[in-house]
Amino acid sequence: MSMVRTVTLGVRFLCELGMLAALAIWGAHVGEGVGAIALAVGLPFAAAAIWWASVAPKARWPVPLGVRVAIELALFGAASLAVWSAGYPAFAFVLALLALVTSVLNAMQERSGEPIPGATGVD
Repeated sequence: MSMVRTVTLGVRFLCELGMLAALAIWGAHVGEGVGAIALAVGLPFAAAAIWWASVAPKARWPVPLGVRVAIELALFGAASLAVWSAGYPAFAFVLALLALVTSVLNAMQERSGEPIPGATGVD
């Protein structure tokens, strides 16, 4: 695996963690009491379930590359907008930028034949 591929996957993983954190922050910010806890736990859980089902390298139901990138960008975009509205515009900007770059790079690298270790996706 090339160094660019390794860096892409590493930054991409950090973006995934950032997405979950952003959704938890937003959930805690907009909710009150038990509702805040439910949103802060439920939203990241829902995003992780979608990621596991269709985006992850060992996705339960792998989808074609174009669909996968669209799902990724929708999740990252929602998380970025959510954390922006919670009052963290710098976090939102960095997450959106890095997520976009790594999603595009990852797709380009996969199309060029660089596999993800352990992946079983469909293209």
